[in-house]
Amino acid sequence: MGCLGGCLKRIITIIILIFAFIGVKSVWKPSEAQKAQTQSSIKIVDFSRLSDEFNLDKVINLPNFKIIIVKHSGSGQKFIITNSTFIKWFTQKDFTSKEIDKKIADFAENTQYQFIRLEDIKIIQRGTISTLNLNIPYVRFTADTVNLPAGEIQGIIGAVTSEDSNITILTYNNSKKYSQIITEQFFKNVSLYSDL
Repeated sequence: MGCLGGCLKRIITIIILIFAFIGVKSVWKPSEAQKAQTQSSIKIVDFSRLSDEFNLDKVINLPNFKIIIVKHSGSGQKFIITNSTFIKWFTQKDFTSKEIDKKIADFAENTQYQFIRLEDIKIIQRGTISTLNLNIPYVRFTADTVNLPAGEIQGIIGAVTSEDSNITILTYNNSKKYSQIITEQFFKNVSLYSDL
């Protein structure tokens, strides 16, 4: 099948597993581990303009692969910023064309027998959001989660690609709690602090 369905399958599976196993707890206590996490994230993304409602949940800062997870304390909405310099899960062109529709359809088909999965994924809106000093094309989606407590979720996913960088943004929440206002509040107030 190549990378169309396979790459989408890998990124969404990784994201689901992160939230299933380590992304369910969002605390902001000055432990040594969280201080180190904060310093690590500051080298990637500048959060200084965010309100206290947004809490850093997890940072994975490896060579050529980075993930930052933030949670909105009031709503539980989660935000992910990833970058891989060697794997391009999504490209900017996917979102400016209809290629993302095919990738999502392939993903749903190829994960239908996995224990943790998404079903009935629907694209409900397309747009561009200004964040991280970039204009990032995105799609807004709904999906049913299987074997996760979230039930139906809603969110956005987008990407911007260059020769040496592939940034993906994702936010989601239970469909009844998802807020586009919170989404815009978060993304308009974060920027690249250094090379992501």
